[in-house]
Amino acid sequence: MNIAKSNLLLNQQNFSILEIEIVSDYVSNIRSSVFKILSILLDSDYLELAKQLRRNIFYNLKVPQNDWRTIFINTPFAQPESNTLAIYGEDIAGAISDINNNLKHVNSFGNPLNKAFYDFLAQCKEDENCVVFTESKFKDDFQLLINSFGISSLNIKVISTISEYKELEKFNTLLIVGSIRIDEYSAIPNFFLRNIKFHRLAQLRWSGQKNDYYAFLTPISRLRQLFSGEAPPLPSIEIQKMIVKFNCDLPKSVIFQEDIDEFEVYKKLSLDSFPALCFKLFQGKSVLYSPNSKIIIIVKESNKASVQHMKAAEAANFVNENVLIVSFDIPDKYSRNRADKAQCYQSIWKSVLMEQDFDTFLGELERSNIGLKNLSSCVSDWCEISDNVVKAPQEKENFLILLDCLKIDILANVGINVDDFGAWAEAAWGEVLSSRGEAISEGLQHSSEYEEQVYQAINKLIKEHSNSIDPLIKEGFTISVNSEKCDVELHQLQSTEYGYEVPKKLLKKIITAQESRFYR
Repeated sequence: MNIAKSNLLLNQQNFSILEIEIVSDYVSNIRSSVFKILSILLDSDYLELAKQLRRNIFYNLKVPQNDWRTIFINTPFAQPESNTLAIYGEDIAGAISDINNNLKHVNSFGNPLNKAFYDFLAQCKEDENCVVFTESKFKDDFQLLINSFGISSLNIKVISTISEYKELEKFNTLLIVGSIRIDEYSAIPNFFLRNIKFHRLAQLRWSGQKNDYYAFLTPISRLRQLFSGEAPPLPSIEIQKMIVKFNCDLPKSVIFQEDIDEFEVYKKLSLDSFPALCFKLFQGKSVLYSPNSKIIIIVKESNKASVQHMKAAEAANFVNENVLIVSFDIPDKYSRNRADKAQCYQSIWKSVLMEQDFDTFLGELERSNIGLKNLSSCVSDWCEISDNVVKAPQEKENFLILLDCLKIDILANVGINVDDFGAWAEAAWGEVLSSRGEAISEGLQHSSEYEEQVYQAINKLIKEHSNSIDPLIKEGFTISVNSEKCDVELHQLQSTEYGYEVPKKLLKKIITAQESRFYR
């Protein structure tokens, strides 16, 4: 499939993007210090405080209010008399002091985002129709701010929902604050990019915040690009870039860090992820475990070795140079629930879906009388492969219609007769239903049982080689579990640290030490 034909902007005439990048030394230092505080709070028992501070920084990054005074609102840091040093420690106290020093300059000179927002609106042509999109919770703030500008010659409308956008006729400019992305931190819904009603997309973004041009591809070709690992093509439209600098008179020695992309950082540094402790390994590696999950370790004592299967929090007490962390992969049939044994259903029909010509397939779906609107958006969702709920039509009838439109290609992929396709489709629907709530715990139970069997097999092997243990545990070994091969890797433990917050998918995975520090 020709990627160029998948470009959503290919047929857009007289369309352009204006990127206005805002640079400010003072704001850059505030952003860096806030990130430092958040990282430290996550190491303590101040999760709710961290969440509030994150909400505050997001507000200031997205709303061009007059100043940044709200950065500490609803936090103890807003009270100058609070004993921050005694309660939160020297690092947080120092970061707060740095923030307050920079806030004085920002509040004195004005918020750069506010200035850039006003300057853009002021230079728009008279009678130009300009639509500002923001989140619903920020809509009133934007409307009050625009009213205070007193730009009467410009027709400005603030919207915050897709429904409001659908009601609009074609207009000149859509203005957003933030990055263009395909994740939850995007400043603009993908629906707008698939249904363009404007001639120019103007964005205000802070230095460091990055755009993602995957958003300008059709859903199917976008996913193909992601899976292939190739860089996205630039959209076939004019992109104008402008850098505006405010409050940039700090000496380089005073600047902490420039160009932080908070949306990328906070997406990885999730405040809603799992608490974990980090087992630091030699050769620049680490592995993260939730404190109450079980871990298998081998403890060397003189010329002997013993195998322990215990909670990770307990294993942390064994830190010394003679402890080895056991690492192995759990086969899919043990780690997934009953429906996920048939994970091939999702992977097969979605891979077939992604190979379809987008426009042609949408037409085929419409002619099949599928009972859904906004098919373009729906197909985009269905293409995404998930480890949790299988994204698919909500109703069985629509799901079977979807598979029927893919029938020929599915048959070619799975190698079944046409007479067996009905049973295959029913089983695929069963996978969808199960992913929505049935048999979820079964996979966890099987995973735990498999881990116990690995422990027993290793324990047996260690006892059999009690007189020649060193060669065995030098580089790892292979054991048999339920008549199947299981490759066991051994990693020497260097140290253990508490205070990590990590996504569930990273638990028990061997990663680099540099990556693990990101979740500290």
